[in-house]
Amino acid sequence: MKKIVLIVVGLYLLVLSCGIVFGFGIVSKYAKVNKNIESIGSINYKYEDSNKYSIGSVSIDDEISRINIDWIDGEVVIIPSNSNKISFNETCSAPLSDAMKVHYFVDRGLLNIKYCASGSWKIENLEKKLTLSIPSDIINVLEIECISSDIDISKVNANRFDIDSVSGNIDIADISLKNIEVNTISGNIEGKLDGQVSDASFETVSGNIKLYYDSFKKLDIGDIVGITGEVFKTK
Repeated sequence: MKKIVLIVVGLYLLVLSCGIVFGFGIVSKYAKVNKNIESIGSINYKYEDSNKYSIGSVSIDDEISRINIDWIDGEVVIIPSNSNKISFNETCSAPLSDAMKVHYFVDRGLLNIKYCASGSWKIENLEKKLTLSIPSDIINVLEIECISSDIDISKVNANRFDIDSVSGNIDIADISLKNIEVNTISGNIEGKLDGQVSDASFETVSGNIKLYYDSFKKLDIGDIVGITGEVFKTK
């Protein structure tokens, strides 16, 4: 009887240890991605080539194949464009200084979008909303890194999506792409993709993952990973 108890306890400790290591790995990755974040209220938000960034909402005339969004709090919404240009705008319930407005920089086909100016800031629940409009079939890679933001992407095409978030829900609907990777610590993930997807990875520490069954005919369920979130197929 004692041997059975010891075996059960040993297995429990092994599973717990694996969970802690796996979870710590995910958290460490976010800490690395957002290494300058001290808290949601106080940040040391520094990035390279800050003197090359422009301020405010805009329509982009340059040819863009890759977009990188670095957002702190609020919401990021990505929708299809009615024109052949990429455009974005931000809204906020409070007036914004130039330093707190969205900043952007285009570099050889890469559009970088930053939450605010590079520097040390105290941010108190600005809840800024970024809306990005993208024409069909021109974006190769879309990368989004968020601290405390909801992400809503619909009817957008790309070869690859990479999304990293600490908190906030992620909703992806009616998009066409080949590869997608979504990671979050305390947010829910809901996805509805078409049959073109060949590689997908979803990770959450304390949220739920909901993926529509018909969207993943070519995928192995083993590609859909959650730590403590519930993973299931819809009927």
